[in-house]
Order: sequence, then structure tokens, then C-alpha cells
Amino acid sequence: MKKIYFVCLLAGALSGGKLMAQLDYTMTPDNVTYTPLSGGTAIPDLSAGSDMTLTSALPIGFSFEFDDSTYTEFQMSENGYIHLGNEAFPTGYGSACCDAVIPNDFKDSSAMTPGMNTMRPFIAPLWEELAMANLGGNASYLTTGVSPNQILTIEWDKVSWRASTGTNQVSFQLVLHETTNVIEFIYFEGPIALGPLPTASIGLAGRTFGDYYSLSDSGTNPVASKTVNTTDISIKPATGQRYLWTPVSPAGIKENNAVTAMQVYFEKDLNSLHVSGDFSKPGNYEVSIMDMLGRKITQSSVTIAAKGKNKFTVQTTECAAGVYVVKIAGNGTVYQSKFTKE
Repeated sequence: MKKIYFVCLLAGALSGGKLMAQLDYTMTPDNVTYTPLSGGTAIPDLSAGSDMTLTSALPIGFSFEFDDSTYTEFQMSENGYIHLGNEAFPTGYGSACCDAVIPNDFKDSSAMTPGMNTMRPFIAPLWEELAMANLGGNASYLTTGVSPNQILTIEWDKVSWRASTGTNQVSFQLVLHETTNVIEFIYFEGPIALGPLPTASIGLAGRTFGDYYSLSDSGTNPVASKTVNTTDISIKPATGQRYLWTPVSPAGIKENNAVTAMQVYFEKDLNSLHVSGDFSKPGNYEVSIMDMLGRKITQSSVTIAAKGKNKFTVQTTECAAGVYVVKIAGNGTVYQSKFTKE
């Protein structure tokens, strides 16, 4: 029996309006090697401890999609999160944004400092009052790789959690991936014990109020909730702990911003992926299969003899069980879709 994994359902606008997207991710916890960032661009304002809430705009180095929008810049906070885009500081916006008496609220951040909601969307690997000043901590970022598989790594290195005495309580990285738009949070458990009253939030905040993911804790298997906003995380994630956020999006063929129907499925043979779709041009196409971190697993080619409906198979022998992207590029067009190998 044929199992179809992804079918595009988007046909056009409804009543002339625009659908407002909601954050849609799967979060996978695992453990990886924590590699300190080397050769990155230092952010002296944060490392010097100005406690400015956000830096000026910094380059991502590629186009990154989040919450139905595309971003090429980010702003970094000493307090463990980034804002996507480039916003002016709102009135009254200062270091009090993460004061202990005000919760780190993903759901409705207007309860923070005035104007906090204008800073949405934001991504927070450890949202808390953190400090690096005079404690040996550093903030830096680095874009590596070659398009379309570049990676931006942002690091908070040797920070003090809850601005308590002592440095190197925790280090962590936020990693953004080109093309797949995967997000990683990776941690290093520093040797210095936490001080009093450590409370933090970990998660994602969309552009609209109430649209968020909040992790239940900083352990090996937390729940990523869209309804329960956790603001009291007080235990350091273990060294190498990673929270991998994979976007779940409608599949289909993207051509000049139009989406047409495409089916990607297995039949009896899980090593043979069937691809069926409408092609606008005949010719030779490169077929690539990538994992959700943008790493190319296989590459082959296919010849489309005629415009219109075509069907072919792609070998997936080298793919272990998991989620992948099949990308078909050529003749000025790019077609792509996710699929799952069970």
C-alpha cells in the first residue's frame, strides 16, 4: 500500500486575505559534542557588560525563514536570546527586561519592559538575566559553509547566570541553518555553581502574541509546549545537551513563489522514493537528498522528457530512518519537499 507523506494543499489566497502563519516545529533532544566557537566576530558591547538589551543589526550571512518571514539580520541580547530583524529600541527598553520580578514570558512579553512585544520574533536558548562583564565572558558569531548550506553560530561564552558572582557558569550556542531553517540550542555546563534565584526560559517566540514554544525544563527530554509557558528553569543543561528544532511546513514545488502539487512517497521498497509532480520545463535536473541539518546525503540526476506531469524514483539506500529534504534543481527552477523514511 502506498503511503504519501506530503501533499501540497496551498492553492491560493482566501477571500483576498493573507493567512497568518503559526510556529510549527518538532523539537528533538539529544547529546552532541560542544565545540567552542573559534574565529568568530566578537561583540564588544556585550562582552564589556553594557547590559544593552539588543545590539545593532548583525548579518546572518544568508536568508533564514522563521514564522513565515525571511530574515537576513539579527540582534543579540546579553540575556540569552536574539531578535530576528532590525528594530529600534522602544521607549523604556533597557536592562530591566529580565529583572527577577518580571517573568520571561514567551506568551505575552508585553508584561516585560514596555515595547518588548515589538521585539518579536525572538529565539531564546537561555532567556534570563545573564552577565559577562569583567568575568571573562564573551559574545561572538560566525557564518560558515557554502550556500545553500551555510550555518550561523552565535555563542554566549562563559556567562554568569542570574548575574550572580563568578564566571563560567554556563556557555551555549544558537545555530541557524540555511535552506532547512533548522535551529539548534547546544550547551556547555561550566564548572562554577549557580547562585541564588536562577530562573530562565528556553524556547521560541513568534511574531504574534500567544504564538510560542516553551521548554518544560533543561533536562534530557523536556516537553516543547505551545500552551504552558515555563519561566523558572533553574538547572544548567548538561554539557553537549542539544535541542534541535525542525520546522514542519507544507510540502510542494516552489517556483517563482508559486506552489504546485507534488507527491513524495514510498511503496513497498523503503530504499526507493517515488517523486511525482508537474514540471514546467523539460531537461536535466540535479536531485539531492539532504538531512535536516542541510548535509547532502546523496546526489543524482534525472532527465525530464516533457513539460507537465512526470514521475521518477530516487534511491534512498544511504538514508537511515529519519526526516529528509529532496531537492530537484535545474533549468532555472528549484523543486523541493520533505519526506520521512521509517
